[in-house]
Amino acid sequence: MRLFIAITFSPDFKNHFIDLKHQLRQRGVEGNFTLDENLHLTLCFIGETQQVDQIKSALKRVNFQPFVLSVSEVQNFRDMIWVVIKKNQALSELSKSIKIELDKAKIDYDRKPFKAHITLARKVEGDVPKLELPDAKMKVEKISLMKSARENGKLVYTEIFSAPQI
Repeated sequence: MRLFIAITFSPDFKNHFIDLKHQLRQRGVEGNFTLDENLHLTLCFIGETQQVDQIKSALKRVNFQPFVLSVSEVQNFRDMIWVVIKKNQALSELSKSIKIELDKAKIDYDRKPFKAHITLARKVEGDVPKLELPDAKMKVEKISLMKSARENGKLVYTEIFSAPQI
């Protein structure tokens, strides 16, 4: 099973990014746009594993207080377009805490440095226009263990567990 740990979005917060994708398409940007239902913020990518129960136990041990996510800017990097999340100490600490608990449980994960972003599109072609970013904010009160799978040729992300803040 291919897994990652993420923050999933409220419908209101997600709609800001759906609108940004629409604006990009209207301005001629082509690429592999993230499906609306798959928009999320990855905290830690785990990859292929069968250690689901151990990961759930590790996530139950992660302590965090609710905090607010807000967006900073739209960037393009290589062939991707993403929304950067404003620097946030609580978010950084949450990412570190998750990795500490995964280490204690001896669970392998991608150890690349955490960069808080929301991917809007991959394999982008064409000039990326400057977009007006909405003042989007969302209160984070849980983290989610997500499964990534191809179903009928489509990438589907499914929440298989969530851990609320303590």
